[in-house]
Amino acid sequence: MKTLLKPLLLAALVLSGQVALATPQADANYIAQRSMNPTALNDLRRMLKEPFVAVYFRPLSELGIEIVDMDRFVDLIPDEDIAPVLDRYMSGTARQYLSTYTPEQLSAMAALLRADPDTSMLEILSEVYQRKLTAALEQARTEAKPSGLDDPRVIELEELSVQLNAFNALFDDDVTFFFAPDTAASSIATLLFIGGYGREVAQLHREPNNPVTMAAIEAFGILRFANPVQRQTVLRQYSVSEDTGGVRFAKPLSRSTD
Repeated sequence: MKTLLKPLLLAALVLSGQVALATPQADANYIAQRSMNPTALNDLRRMLKEPFVAVYFRPLSELGIEIVDMDRFVDLIPDEDIAPVLDRYMSGTARQYLSTYTPEQLSAMAALLRADPDTSMLEILSEVYQRKLTAALEQARTEAKPSGLDDPRVIELEELSVQLNAFNALFDDDVTFFFAPDTAASSIATLLFIGGYGREVAQLHREPNNPVTMAAIEAFGILRFANPVQRQTVLRQYSVSEDTGGVRFAKPLSRSTD
């Protein structure tokens, strides 16, 4: 968003308290989706996928096979596996925004986010805070009663008093609007540990011939096998029979076959 346009939007939306047609819940949902930048969202997705590695590796864990490239194994985990818990996380973040901000504030923040796909929640809160702080300082200076002395120490103390009065006015007005925690970052631990996410994933079951495990076996450099022929042996064991839909144990390849 251009430098000149953003203050105008802030003045129109925040200071006037304009309310958009969207409901507070819709605004909170949108803000939750935009509360993390792409890098942070990718980091969160990786954190959510990591517990799934043990689930997909479980059929191989007792065969003397080891994981040597965890990053590539994590990359094999489909987004569909973490979609339900990611939705729960975003819903929790939206609830926190709903409980922290007023409908007018949610409307203003959502409008700014919709107007500029590159802006961030931190940037919006910072600009709103600076705008209100400037207004509070101007009001405090208007109400101050300077002594008129030229002593630099007195002038410094009087300015400090003005600043303290301005900050007190902000705290009395609406401190949560400026200093609410970054829910998108601080809730990860709650989701993973208090919410029992890791325990939920550990209870999941995947058949040995699932696409993720098979892809890890077939790829070179993700797993270390106990011996040079174990990869082909495991692939034969986990091959799917088109007739029965189950796991079949294929006959060993002939010597003339690679």
